[in-house]
Amino acid sequence: MSLYFGIYSKAPVFLILLIAMQIYFTLVSESAASAVDVVILILALIAFAGHFHYCGLCIRRRLPPPQGAILVSLLLILLTITSFAELYRLLGLVPPTDKLDYLYFSVVTFTTLGYGDISPTGAIRIAAMLQALTGYIMTPLIVGQILWSWSARTGRMATA
Repeated sequence: MSLYFGIYSKAPVFLILLIAMQIYFTLVSESAASAVDVVILILALIAFAGHFHYCGLCIRRRLPPPQGAILVSLLLILLTITSFAELYRLLGLVPPTDKLDYLYFSVVTFTTLGYGDISPTGAIRIAAMLQALTGYIMTPLIVGQILWSWSARTGRMATA
């Protein structure tokens, strides 16, 4: 647990760099999308699972939340959204009128809002289903983490 805590303070800077990189490749770059983007997405999901495993250990040991836990969670959600946007660019989501459509579709899918103005086809449908399920999992976890942080700060943590 101490190893994770040692790298935990550096996580926000690393995550911000990855998010900026994904936004650059999705919205600015003219280069072709690559499999590296899929690797970044997989690493983001593994990091999110590891982060919440660590937070679960803290809860079971009745420890307060680590400093910046909510920031790390929000950055991991942003990294997941931007990584899926780049995945949609890699898979060839159509019809994008501009590059912002990839990010738009990713946010709409993650939140399971689903306007329907962009309809995925082929392999993109599987990616969209995975992202919607990821959104279903991540959203309650971040809400629980916010409540845990609030209850720890106000002294209302359960002692059962």
